[in-house]
Amino acid sequence: MSGDLVPNVVKELNKIKEESRKCHLLAAGNMSFEVQDQNINYIVNLRTRTCNCRVWNVSGIPCKHAALGIFHRRDSLESFCDSRFSKEYYMKAYSYCIHPVPDPTFWPQDLEVEPTNLLPPIVRRMPGRPKKNRRKEPGEAPNVVRR
Repeated sequence: MSGDLVPNVVKELNKIKEESRKCHLLAAGNMSFEVQDQNINYIVNLRTRTCNCRVWNVSGIPCKHAALGIFHRRDSLESFCDSRFSKEYYMKAYSYCIHPVPDPTFWPQDLEVEPTNLLPPIVRRMPGRPKKNRRKEPGEAPNVVRR
């Protein structure tokens, strides 16, 4: 792993860089921008790390509108990503030992659920009118009605 971010986030940032080229930027202040994307205007605030499209708020990765503002300021896109995508957090998450699961013969027997007590779910009729024709297989030719 090279860099400060995990590889899947780096790939996502590369896609965002390409998509941000289709947007137009209007500076509204030092850290605020108005970005036009397909005749819709989005307001981006880099100080609060928010955008009207709310993708950045939900994912923690800057959206294409925010990326355009970040490039305008000549900052790095990686510095505006949430810290949970850093290599440090990744290493902390996988630093613990994962113990192997023993063979099923060593598992404790559950007395309440045995194969004799286990029944399939009850089949219920779905609402609505049933289909008249059967569903065709993928390679099967459809019926053609000739008059």
